[in-house]
Amino acid sequence: MTFGLTEGLAIHLNGTDLPDEDATNDINDLVAALLDSVGAEGRMQSYRQGPKETALYFYGPSAARMADLIADVLPRFPLAQRCRVLPLPFALPSRT
Repeated sequence: MTFGLTEGLAIHLNGTDLPDEDATNDINDLVAALLDSVGAEGRMQSYRQGPKETALYFYGPSAARMADLIADVLPRFPLAQRCRVLPLPFALPSRT
């Protein structure tokens, strides 16, 4: 059994500063495009919806690689305007 680390990446979607027509886009379309872009390099584990933003949490072997893979996706979605993409400050044990 191989042991390693799984890195995390959080995408914080701005829920307060977008025009109404942008804020009402379907988040499922964005999530599907993000999942397609990361492919086998990661997967979405959870999300958190708060009063000011929604955070999507992705985990994979490299947070930097996932950030590179999603870089072209985010500008295509008005819902992702003014989002923040941050590596998570901790790592989870790998299940591989």
